[in-house]
Parts: sequence; C-alpha cells; structure tokens
Amino acid sequence: MQLLTVRYIQLKRELRSLGIIYTMLLVCMYALLVYFTYRGYSASINGALICTAIMSALCYTIHITRADKTFVYTHLTQPRKQFYLEYSVLIFPFAITSMFTSHWYFFFLLIGIIACVPYVTFSVKQHTYLKNISRIIPSYNFECISGFRKSFVTLLPIYAFALGVSWFKIAPLVFLFILSTSISAMYAECEPLHILAIGNLSPRAFLRKKLRSHSLLLVLLFLPVLVINTFFNTDYWFINLFFMGTQLALLCLAITLKYTMYAPNKNLSANSIILGIVSAGCVIPFLLPIPALMALRYYKKAKQNLTHYLYD
Repeated sequence: MQLLTVRYIQLKRELRSLGIIYTMLLVCMYALLVYFTYRGYSASINGALICTAIMSALCYTIHITRADKTFVYTHLTQPRKQFYLEYSVLIFPFAITSMFTSHWYFFFLLIGIIACVPYVTFSVKQHTYLKNISRIIPSYNFECISGFRKSFVTLLPIYAFALGVSWFKIAPLVFLFILSTSISAMYAECEPLHILAIGNLSPRAFLRKKLRSHSLLLVLLFLPVLVINTFFNTDYWFINLFFMGTQLALLCLAITLKYTMYAPNKNLSANSIILGIVSAGCVIPFLLPIPALMALRYYKKAKQNLTHYLYD
C-alpha cells in the first residue's frame, strides 16, 4: 500500500494547486472517460476488445518505461504486489463498467492481464542517439533534444507508423496522440538555474519564447502526417485541424505546469497524474477547452513562480 499512499499524496497536492473550479473540470473529464468506456464495452465485442487492449497497453507501457522500479524493488515490501495494486486502482473505474454490460467477463480478463504485468522484466533502455541533432533543433529546445536522444528508438517507430498509415482516416491520429503524450512527458525534469537564466529574459518573455518555439516544433513534426491524411480524406480536414489544436493545448499545459512547479534540478514526475488524465480526455473533441483553460491558468502561475528565479 506504500506506493498507493505516495500516489494519493501526489494527487491531493496537485488537485489542491488546481483550485476548486479546475478540479471540478478534471473530475468531469474523468467521469466522461468512464462513461465512454462503458459505451465501448456495451457497443459490441469489438468495442470491448478495444477497451481492454487500450487499458492493458497503458499499464504495460507505464510498467516498462517507469523510472522508479529500482526504488520500489529496493525499498518497498512485495514490490510486484505494489505495482499490481497501483495498476488495478488506475484501471478499476473503467474496467468495472464492463460488469454492467453483456461483456462482463472482460473485467476478469483484464484483471488477469494486469496481474501479469508486474512480472514483466523488460525495461526500455535509455541510450543517447542523434548526438548532432542540435544542428537541426535549436539548443534552446533542450527538452526535445534530450527526449529524442534518450527515446529515439521508441519514438521513431511510432512516427514511422503514423506516416505509414497517414492515408487512413483515424489510424495516424492514434499514433500521433501516443507520440504527443511521450513528448509531454519530456517536461518532467527542471533544468539547472544557469540554463534557465540564459538570455536574461523576463518571466513573460521566457514563457512566450518557450511556448512559441516548442509549439512550432510540434506543428512541423505533425504537419506531414496531417497534410497527407487531409489530402486522402478531404472531409476530415476539420478533425485534423481540431486534433492539432488539442495537441498544442496539451503541450502548452505540460510546459506551463513545469514552470509553475519549477525549482532547479527538480523532478516533476508527479505532474504525469494531471497530464495523463487531461491527455486521455483529449480524445473527446468537445473537451478541448479544458486543457487550453488549464494551460492559461498555469501560465499565470508559472510567471509568478519564475519571478523568483529570473528577476535580479
């Protein structure tokens, strides 16, 4: 239960920083995701399979990429049980909806799959690739440079799949969404103070430059896939445009959330709780305003926090 206790404390702290209004928006988004999961389970057996596969893949991906496994195995009792309880609590509100449909047996199937995940010993190795990538990406975008160097082997196949199926209607957006969530996770570590202070910018100028340059990189990365997709599916141009706006809002949220919590060399892995819920909600089109509004709120808080580090 130690790991669940840590997650509870982190979540409580993050929700407290959001305030009552944005906490309620986040709760509503979470409730809508649960509802759409129920609709998926009740629609057909294919829908039930897709919901089960998504939740299984989510837990598997978290497990093989998480950076705290060494700590858990070293300091916590019954580490595999700790992982299992965490994953079970994560997917339970969604999985339990299957019990109210004719596909109720998928609940037990999913629980069985999740029970096997902690026994997976494979981990994503962090290697440094593309040592000269800073010649392409400006050094100011060091989060992207570092993230792509470390996870290039993982990110390149995802982008290749997105390009490979770019003429289909929805498939490329799924791969781009996975890529977008991986990019958002790159903002979980705070740079040293001397890197933050390069350029001697005010908090407002710093944030605007950061948001503008990183948003441009995301647009340039996604644009080839979305242009090809729009060319073959002209009636989907609005969906592609809407998708791009959603991912930009999520990116801005990740950046502003980072600098709201910024302290030199601090690890902000707890931010993944909020980003995970918001990014999952981005698959529902009419929830686009929520990440945008949250990014605006955190922008103001980030400026206030950065005054402690960027003003003499």
